[in-house]
Amino acid sequence: MNDKVESAQRAADAVAGKKARILLAEDNLFNQQVALGALDSSRYTVDMVDDGNAVLGALERTHYDLILMDCMMPGLDGYQTTRLIRSSKALGAMSAIPIVALTANGSKEARQRCSEAGMNNFIAKPIDFELLVATVEKWLAAPRPVGG
Repeated sequence: MNDKVESAQRAADAVAGKKARILLAEDNLFNQQVALGALDSSRYTVDMVDDGNAVLGALERTHYDLILMDCMMPGLDGYQTTRLIRSSKALGAMSAIPIVALTANGSKEARQRCSEAGMNNFIAKPIDFELLVATVEKWLAAPRPVGG
């Protein structure tokens, strides 16, 4: 599907009241609450998981429009999980889903590591409400493959 058709579909979904679906991958309860507080529940449906394996399972069951990915989760971390998503043939078009890194390490090296893993954007913790909302809106508006 081309970008114009996808943009038209998103506009139709917005008019129909369809909420964007976001997967929040975060193992820290406080950070989960902060992110949920920033994301208006009338505009988004947010599902939460706390490790990379749960992210992969959720993507097999549900179509998401965006993933907010903690980089340092127990077990399968955000970097490993993102690499698996990006290389997955089984996920089809969902392998191109926008992934926004959430990390306490705001260094240039951390940003580079996120980019190399295949993440589309980067938000340093503590999470700034306005930056989170602006970043989510930016990536939800960006054209991308449909499907999954």
